Amino acid sequence: MPDLLAEIRAAFEHQIEVYGPLLQGDTPPGPPKSRQRPLRESRVDADAAMNESAYDRIKGLIPGNSLLHMHQTLSEVEEYVRTTTLIALDETRINPVFGVGHPGADLMVIGEAPGADEDAKGEPFVGRAGKLLTKILQAIGFEREDVYIANILKSRPPNNRDPRTDEIQAHLPILYRQISLIRPKILLCVGRTSGTSLLGVKSSLAALRGTFHDFHGLPVMVTYHPAALLRNPNWKRPTWDDMQLLRDRYTELGGHFGHAQNPDIAVKTGVAVKADVAVNTDVAVKTDVAVKTDVAVNTDVAVKADVAVITKSKPVSKKDKSTV
Repeated sequence: MPDLLAEIRAAFEHQIEVYGPLLQGDTPPGPPKSRQRPLRESRVDADAAMNESAYDRIKGLIPGNSLLHMHQTLSEVEEYVRTTTLIALDETRINPVFGVGHPGADLMVIGEAPGADEDAKGEPFVGRAGKLLTKILQAIGFEREDVYIANILKSRPPNNRDPRTDEIQAHLPILYRQISLIRPKILLCVGRTSGTSLLGVKSSLAALRGTFHDFHGLPVMVTYHPAALLRNPNWKRPTWDDMQLLRDRYTELGGHFGHAQNPDIAVKTGVAVKADVAVNTDVAVKTDVAVKTDVAVNTDVAVKADVAVITKSKPVSKKDKSTV
């Protein structure tokens, strides 16, 4: 049942909301292999499998005389960022943009620098680009609160210019401390500056994307920034390819899908499932018992929506629908 819900999410949410309806003959993307998120007590075992020393190596990148070594929680590091001037941008910003999300996330998304909206709100990825990032994450099984989102720079450059090398070097230790405290299993860099700054390389985005890079033991995927996708929709398809690679690697690493532990969600094979709770949409699933919702789906994965029919199977007919 969880696999079926994931398949519906990938086909319905991503193809319609992000990329548009599937064309005839297209194949909906496959689901993650697992949606079950164990209790956080199992985190120690999962981290050991990941390679415990990776986080120590990343923490070791912080200069030895940095006050960041004194801070043992994200809230302490955030207060340090709020009260400390490391570069001139820290004096001209409206708000520091530290980061937001699950403090123990298995996926960490890293952007480049705050824009005007982020500076005003003090939160990364808000506005149109932020909404698109949320949809892209949802299309591979994540809610925004499942992941942790941060930037290379915590302060906005004027006129949205690219961060300078000295600014990047001054703020990178903050990101290193965030990574070592959050302990993600995988990193997603969105935008060329994010990827090159973290990996310490000079390269084009075209050369960086489509494969995984190693960051002291953690896999890193680099893809297009959502703002770039708004300017050039042709880049959405390669971005989707990157996201499928990331989802598959995340599943291989035993990554957790946080919304699966919501106590209001109950998935039981052979009974009706209320899927607007399970997947945050109005899609419902028919297993052995039909479900009355805005969209009914049987085990052949026939998806009927107001906007499109994206399947090779036949939509569920009215006479096949029963109510519960």
